[in-house]
Amino acid sequence: MSDVDTKKTIDGVEYDFQLLKLRDATKIEMRVVGLITALQSGGQVDEDALYEIGSKLCAGMTADDAEVASIDAYFAGKTLLFNRVVVAALEINFPDFFSALGIDVSDSFATLAKQIA
Repeated sequence: MSDVDTKKTIDGVEYDFQLLKLRDATKIEMRVVGLITALQSGGQVDEDALYEIGSKLCAGMTADDAEVASIDAYFAGKTLLFNRVVVAALEINFPDFFSALGIDVSDSFATLAKQIA
């Protein structure tokens, strides 16, 4: 059993996330680092990466104790909320990793969202 708090409240809604298994966590970690590196260097950004990362991080997520069965339906017309929820899930699953590298995940994903839009 983990002692990690898996809940975050965003805009008055309490989201509860599942912690990633180690294999999935390491894959996501490297994808996020790759995205951030590409953003910082002005390189090519994989536009599908954010959705794929979000899909994995939001699997099994609940919003106010109700299962979010489809992120496509739940976040339709709410891409900013999707980005905020993905950042919250990253913070829960990787509480020390990104800060140890000096990476501000929230700022990086905001930049990515602007670049893709």
